[in-house]
Amino acid sequence: MAQPLPFRRQPVQARARARVDLILATAADMVAEAGTGSLNTNHLAARAGIPVGSVYQFFPDKTALLTALAQAQVAAFEATLVMPADPDPANWNLGEEVRRGVSALAAFMTAHPAYPQLYLAARAGGGPAASMLEGGAAHFAAIFAARAPQIAPADRDRHAHIVVETAQALLALAAAGPDRATALPITTREVIELIARYLAPFYG
Repeated sequence: MAQPLPFRRQPVQARARARVDLILATAADMVAEAGTGSLNTNHLAARAGIPVGSVYQFFPDKTALLTALAQAQVAAFEATLVMPADPDPANWNLGEEVRRGVSALAAFMTAHPAYPQLYLAARAGGGPAASMLEGGAAHFAAIFAARAPQIAPADRDRHAHIVVETAQALLALAAAGPDRATALPITTREVIELIARYLAPFYG
């Protein structure tokens, strides 16, 4: 789950919060355009029209800034996680629920083009950065428990982890590539089919 943002100084006043929002939004644009390696605090400050000291006022270094951006985007993504359309697990249509979930992730990546880059960087870096991505698996493990309580919790957790990591990795690779406009819709359809077939023997 997302953790508290790693600020050097907490932005308490409205003006400070607006400045942090501007810094993170500018950083997101730069990451979306050229990846996490492109982020440079001097260039960011110039692009945002603020002194570079304003960046360091809140973030001690580039790593802290990227961590804050990743945490903010993960929190935004987790806020979009979809619940089944019907509250009664007996009425769920597995294929439709998979389609809704994967499509929501694809839509989020389209609306937040920095997210695929941040996801890939977090997975490559491992450690604390990768641990921020575990909320989605917990969300779907809980849904699986409602659908099939007879399945062992460890198995449900594994299913959820495989589903979430498969969807995020494949969609992130498609969304981060140069042909994303074509690749992402195609990959979304294939991932829906893949996950639905994987889950059918357990939750179909």
